[in-house]
Amino acid sequence: MCLSVPLIILELWIYAFNSGDSQPNRVEIFNYFFPQFLHGRYSIAYLSLALSIVAIYISVIAISIKEIAWKVLKILLLVTGIIKVLLNIFQMM
Repeated sequence: MCLSVPLIILELWIYAFNSGDSQPNRVEIFNYFFPQFLHGRYSIAYLSLALSIVAIYISVIAISIKEIAWKVLKILLLVTGIIKVLLNIFQMM
């Protein structure tokens, strides 16, 4: 659940990137989806980073579940969360 918000934010950016013709126009389209207090330079990136870290933490805790199906799901979520954190860190550079 925590990882769904960062992935939706990523999908919104991909949509805004494909919809706009210039970078300021793309940013305007992307910011349209969020409330005013999230229009700062890194506000959305910090939110996405925090939720990705929470998802990683929950996956690490729940990885001790013995059932193989849940274990595969948690490892998949863990890898996806780590990739999303790395993308967020790269974005903030």
